[in-house]
This record gives sequence, C-alpha cells and structure tokens, in this order.
Amino acid sequence: MKARNLLLFVVLLTLTACSDGGDTTTDTTTDTTIDTTTDTDIPVPEVTILFNKLGSVGLTPVKKMGDQWVPACMGDEERIRLDFVLQSTDRNSKESDCSKEDCDLQIRPDEDFIAAKPVSLTGDGALTKEHFEVTSDCLSLHNGTTIASESCEPMPNRQIEGPSVSIKELGFTDHLLGKGRGTPVGVAILIDQSGSTSGLVDPDSCLEGKAGSHDFGTNFSTCASDSNSLRLSAAKNLIQQMNGTDPVIVFSFGENQTPNVGVVCDVPGVDDETNPFLLENCYSTDKSYAIGDAASGTLGAVDKLQGKGGGRSNLWTAVDQVWDYMIEKGETARHIVVITDGPDTCDAESEAFQHCFDIEVMGAGPASQAACTNTQSFVAVRTKIEESVASGKPNSHVSFLHFQSKAYPDIDPRMQQVSCLTGGQYQFLNFNQIAPNGSDRKKALNNATTRLRYTMGGVWSLVADIAALTGDPSSGDAVVNKGATYSLAGSVSMKSSPLKEGESLSSFGTGAGNLDERLHFTRSCVPDPDSGEGDDCGFRCSAQTRTRILPAHGSSCVDGTGVCCVGFCTVGDSLCTEQNPDPPPGLSHSLCP
Repeated sequence: MKARNLLLFVVLLTLTACSDGGDTTTDTTTDTTIDTTTDTDIPVPEVTILFNKLGSVGLTPVKKMGDQWVPACMGDEERIRLDFVLQSTDRNSKESDCSKEDCDLQIRPDEDFIAAKPVSLTGDGALTKEHFEVTSDCLSLHNGTTIASESCEPMPNRQIEGPSVSIKELGFTDHLLGKGRGTPVGVAILIDQSGSTSGLVDPDSCLEGKAGSHDFGTNFSTCASDSNSLRLSAAKNLIQQMNGTDPVIVFSFGENQTPNVGVVCDVPGVDDETNPFLLENCYSTDKSYAIGDAASGTLGAVDKLQGKGGGRSNLWTAVDQVWDYMIEKGETARHIVVITDGPDTCDAESEAFQHCFDIEVMGAGPASQAACTNTQSFVAVRTKIEESVASGKPNSHVSFLHFQSKAYPDIDPRMQQVSCLTGGQYQFLNFNQIAPNGSDRKKALNNATTRLRYTMGGVWSLVADIAALTGDPSSGDAVVNKGATYSLAGSVSMKSSPLKEGESLSSFGTGAGNLDERLHFTRSCVPDPDSGEGDDCGFRCSAQTRTRILPAHGSSCVDGTGVCCVGFCTVGDSLCTEQNPDPPPGLSHSLCP
C-alpha cells in the first residue's frame, strides 16, 4: 500500500497564528484535532525517512490580517518572513526514479513521520519557534556589481552590522490546500531566449536591442550571460525532479522566437506541430515531450534551444500568456517557474527599455527602436495578477530563477513583487562574479531549481521582527530607506531539534566560487501621484518597481531649453546629454531621431 494512503492528514495549515511575540500557536483552520501524545492512535507509515538538512529560500514581506500573516508586496510590510525547506532523505529510493516515487523531499507537518512520530506544529513533541534561531551578520544595501563584503562596517542607510532579529512565529504554508502528499502539481517553465543569454547584443554596452539598431560584435562570450546554456540544464533538472503524476509544459520567450512565446515540445509521431496543437497536447506527465529520452539517446526539445537566443526580452508578455494558460488547469497547485537573466526589454514604458543606440554602420548615426510587437506592460500584468489573487480563483504561484547578466546586474523588484503576490519564490544568482567556465554556475542553478521544487507543495517559514528592515527610518530604528534593496547575511538553525540528525544550520552569505547566497529584500516605496516626472531633481518612487530612482533624463528638454538635473539641453535633444557625465545608456551626444 502506498505510504500516502496511510498518512493521516488532519490540519490545513497556512501560517499558524499567535499573538505578536506570544509563545502559543493557534491553528484557526483545523476541522479535526488529534492528541499527538498517544502514539498508538497514529498509523506509522511504511515510508522511512530521516531529517536531512535545512535550507533557506528567501525573504518575504508580510503584514498581519486578522490572525494570519500574509504577504505585503506593495510597501505595507510589518514583519519579514524567512522561508525555508526542511528536507528529508529520499523516500523509498529503491527505484531512484521520480516517475515511480515521490521526489518531493519537503517534510510536511502532520503527514511525515520521523522516528515513528509525526512532524507536527501541535501537541507533544511539536516543532515550535523556540526550536529555531536566526542570526544576522550584516544587512547591506544591495549592489549588483559586487558580492557580499567580508567586513560589515556600519554606514548610515547602507549597512549595519548584526541587526537584531526576533522570531515571532513558526508556520507552514500548504500549497496543496489540505489534500496531502502526492497531490499532483502542475508546472510551466519559461526559458529566456533573448539576446543577452547568447551575447547577441550591443558589444559596447551589452544592452539588448532589435536587430539593426546596434552593431554586433564578434566576441559574443564577452556579453553572454549563459554561453554554456546552463539555463537549459536547470530546466531539465527541475523537470526530472517532478513526480510522475505532475504535468509539465515548457515555453521559450524572446523577440526572435517564432512565436515569441512558444511551447517547447516534441510529440512523437507528429510532424505538423503548430503552437495551438502544442498548447493542447504538451501539458503532460510525459516528460520526454520536453527533455527527450536519455536511455534511447533521443534529443529533447529543450536541448534544441541551445544557441538560438536573440533580440529583446518580452518577459511580461510571456508571464501574462502563461498565467492565463495555467489558471485554467485543474491541479490543486500550479507553478510558473521563470528562468531568466534580467528585466523585460521590450516594453518602451519600462525603465529598463533602451530607446536608441549610437551606432556606426556605413556612416549611420544614432538609431532609434520602438517597442516589440504584441508587448504587454509589467503594470498591466501585475494588475491582472492582483485581481486574480484577490478573487481567490487560482492557486497559482510564479517563481523566478534570475541569473545575472552583464548589462542588467541588479535584482529586479518587479519579479520580487510578482513572486510575493502569488506566493512564489525569487532566487537571484550573481553570475557576473562567478567564473563562466567552471562548475560553480551550473551547481548554483541546479541548487536553486531544487530549492524551488521542494517548495511546490508548501514552505516552512519564520515570521521575524528585523527592526532595521521594517522600522521607521525617521525613528532611528531603521537603517534602510524605503525604495531600496537590501541583502541579509546570516544563518537559520535548529537548536535541540526534535528531528534529530541532519544538517540543522543553513548559512546565507558568500558561498563557494563567489556565489552570493544572501537573502534579498526590497523595501517598497509608495509613488506620489502629485509629483512631476521631470521637474524634480530629487529621488522619486517608480510606479513600476516601487523603488527610488533618479528623475528621467531631462525629459522636459524642448528646443534646447528645459529642466536638467545633470547636464544641459541642446537643440534637437529632448534628453540632458550635453556635459552629462552619466548620459542615458548607449548615447554619446544626441537623442535618436
């Protein structure tokens, strides 16, 4: 008999609720209770597992609503939630084949047994917040061009050494909504095929642009974020870890893709595989449609993406289309996993959009570029997702595996917002500081996909008070400004753990090969609708990213006059490029016509 048929599920647990700072835990969603002190009343499953290790995943801003802590994604956070995995040893790994066994190694409360006792948040021997400890070494303003510093010299609004951390609550968010282990989850994987992944970009700035709007260099590896196509290996690694009952579909996106958001799939025996046909047939438990069959040496559809990246990134168009596709699926939990190297570069309204390049092709001057065709804006996608989540219709989660690119080195707060809104996870990998030709990049990507896989059925969390992150800057309790991204170095550990053996400490700092394993958090600002776009030379709050940005590059220049915060207006320009030490990217003297 399968182990999951013997498991007794009692509690639908999202985030356990308790009074702020209290020691008691109250389950508000329990229909039935069990006295866990009586071992004879609990059927012990035939699956034998041990606690293997604890792994930190990320930070999520939260606020109190009623008796629960819920994500606070738009600047109204009250606490920080540290999400983590309690990983078990393999479950009956005689087959070593995820198509025949349960490869979700996340230990689930009231379902999984260790030493013949259920792991629980209630009753005798339960896990409590007192079993955990979070230490903080350094809280730093994030800089995409550097890794975590070895020292943590205090700097106002930039860095604080050892900020205080107080754990308020331990909880488990159940993505399977009480249906228990083994419940199928649906997965869509989006793979970035834009030019920055392969190096088909402007060779001077490494910025993405439409073909013909910039010169192409010959040394593509200089700008390529993924010259070895490791993102494809990461996608395959995730697919191989899904259970045999979990349907999976893969999409690629990019301006040069046909279609620019298309299904990556080969159906055996079918030659005319139109995209509508693939959409209908490739959401399947047959993983060979995407990754082929290693036993027979059949090349998978994902492998065929190698070396085909080009053009700009239509990231939010892809998320928009796949969101609509996945919310109609019948699985209890649906996950969209985006593997990308940077922001959307197709939307002309985005702050990441490059309007023109100063090219020298047969005497040509600056060349302008318009938005990509059929482009969806981030704000429109975010609004759609907010409305869907508010309606309670989908149990769909969007997670991002964001590996760094040369021209776009920063953490993307847009991705952070969407992962927060949907209960997904955001993983950032600092590829610019990791050697491209070693094994460290591949290991980092695969580890990140494995962490995401173990959160698909649910995630453990510690709600914590970190005054330096959520305090009021004017009170002196906080070192951060709203609208900035910060990174926390430290560790989470279990002390006197009832789970006994295993690695009970997870550090997040600088790992092997310069991997930045800190946990990242953006403290959102709130845009002021009455502030001007170009007449204020101070910082303003972006409606897109909810971060503090400098004013537009002299957007009020007309006929050589206007307001310039840096530089001067000249006739023919609408940007402040004259004597500007930091002109708009890709421009040397004048605006594109």
